Amino acid sequence: MARPPDSPSWRFVAAVLERALLDTVGPTAREGDRNDSLAWLGSDDDAPFSFRWVAAQLGFDADWLRERVSRRQRTYRDRATPMETPPAPLVESRTRTAARAK
Repeated sequence: MARPPDSPSWRFVAAVLERALLDTVGPTAREGDRNDSLAWLGSDDDAPFSFRWVAAQLGFDADWLRERVSRRQRTYRDRATPMETPPAPLVESRTRTAARAK
């Protein structure tokens, strides 16, 4: 049974899903957290706080949500390019600047 969106328990369940989504496709997701979240999302368990249970409590179709996450992952993976290290900024010391001024 889905809970009303203004109840503390609904917000708690929503926070569980939000954390899993951030760990899976969020900009700061770490590999270990991502793997754990993907395992949770991929589970067909329907026990309390399983992915299917959480999705049902929030009124989402679990398969639809999995597809959206999968699509999002593919989008980021396709766009991913190795990051280049930006050049260090040129900083001139005050001593050198003062010596030149004299």
